Amino acid sequence: TELAYEHMNNPQKVVVEAEQITADRVRTVESELEATEARLDKHSGVLAQRVRAIYMAGTVSYLEVLLQATSISDFLTRFDMLRRVIRQDVQLIAALEEEAAARQKRLEELERQRDRLLSLRRSEERKRAEVASRTREREARLREIEARRDQYARAMDELEQQSERLSHEIRQLQARLRRTAAPGGRIPMIRPVDGGRISSPFGPRFHPILGQNRMHTGIDIAAAHGTPIRAAAAGEVIVAGALGGYGLTVVIDHGGNIATLYAHASMLLVRVGDEVRQGQVIARVGTTGLSTGPHLHFEVRVNGEFVNPAGWF
Repeated sequence: TELAYEHMNNPQKVVVEAEQITADRVRTVESELEATEARLDKHSGVLAQRVRAIYMAGTVSYLEVLLQATSISDFLTRFDMLRRVIRQDVQLIAALEEEAAARQKRLEELERQRDRLLSLRRSEERKRAEVASRTREREARLREIEARRDQYARAMDELEQQSERLSHEIRQLQARLRRTAAPGGRIPMIRPVDGGRISSPFGPRFHPILGQNRMHTGIDIAAAHGTPIRAAAAGEVIVAGALGGYGLTVVIDHGGNIATLYAHASMLLVRVGDEVRQGQVIARVGTTGLSTGPHLHFEVRVNGEFVNPAGWF
């Protein structure tokens, strides 16, 4: 039920409640013990008076009292009186024994409850220490996450700035090369990685760490570290090297102001100025730059601006 669910999710509250119940039980047992000791004192006082009376009367046996009777009637009266005295003495002793046993039982119960209370208090102290420790750990993790998020946000900003600079650089390089355009303004392309899965498509995506939408300028193809990266189409290498958040990167100009980009490589196999054919291995999959695992970040750029690569295969 709701109470059981609350207790399951708040064990410290359970300990506190158990401690309160036990403390109440200790007070109850202490009160019962006081009452028992009061009755024991009362019965002990009565028995003491009875002993004193017997002592003051001297050592007279019950048989002597009966034999001193002067008649049958006096004998019966004395016999009834002695029977009542004996019954009262037996009851008094039994009451004393019962109260003594009850007192011992209350003492043992009190000791058990006090031990339980001490154990619960120690358990509560441990729970408080555990909660405080977990709280400190959570606060430390939150601070670490905040620091990483700020660091990651700065890195993403730098990557976007790098992408803008790269757009300008590609346009300048293409203007100098003046490679001829393919008929219709498009060129046939192949997937740059055999197999693999598209782990992140082109377009705006919600970033779980930053908590905001960011534009993804290409597609990510997840593949094993070292998997060959192939030129999507023939062309000339215009960029080959480390490129900030892109890591080890190759950019190929295909003419007609069309270029492809291959980022986060573990190894580059071409240099600037190399002419490559379609399907030629130009690099190998890695996780350099701003990357969380081995994959190829692949872009298609027209006039330096990124477009959706999906429509080019």
